[in-house]
Amino acid sequence: MAHEERIRIKEEKDNPMLSISLDTISRGKQALVFTGTKASAEKCAETIAAQLKENPDTIELSEKVLSFTSKATKQCHRLSRCLKKGIAF
Repeated sequence: MAHEERIRIKEEKDNPMLSISLDTISRGKQALVFTGTKASAEKCAETIAAQLKENPDTIELSEKVLSFTSKATKQCHRLSRCLKKGIAF
């Protein structure tokens, strides 16, 4: 007989992806979100990051992203902002 455990997840603004991601992160775990396009992956990462505090462990990495190329692109800036919160795409 399989043991079934139900976990209650706080719903965030009718967004199941955001709800389960934030719940997983709040439990000290990692979440991997799959999307259909690169643009939607970036948007999901930004949505999650907007709900989190800065992560001191990833600040240095977020700054390095901006120096990978001679001129940082909009995508580099978006990734850098997400990385400050411990989120990537």
